[in-house]
Amino acid sequence: MLAYRVEDLHELRRVRLLQGGGGLTNDEALRFFSSLQGLPLGNRYLHVMKQIESYKEHKQMLAGSFRFYNDNNKTIKTIAAGVALVGSIIGTLLSIKDKRCDIYTHDA
Repeated sequence: MLAYRVEDLHELRRVRLLQGGGGLTNDEALRFFSSLQGLPLGNRYLHVMKQIESYKEHKQMLAGSFRFYNDNNKTIKTIAAGVALVGSIIGTLLSIKDKRCDIYTHDA
């Protein structure tokens, strides 16, 4: 069951599991979810429950990735800048080396 109280609906909206609510107020949405409790356990019910679980797992994985990035934002940017700097230095040195090799081969 997704919601037992109006506060549960606030939480569902906060975590964006319930967006917009189809134009329903919190009380109307609570009555809607409460009416779903008596549904028979069939194939469609199981399919919907599997989709909800899959969505929750996917959301948790994305949230974990964003949390990791936010916690290590400065370090990630510093490492990326360092790699870009080393790459540009190596590229410059290789281009200088190629020009020197061209000079020596043309003189002979």
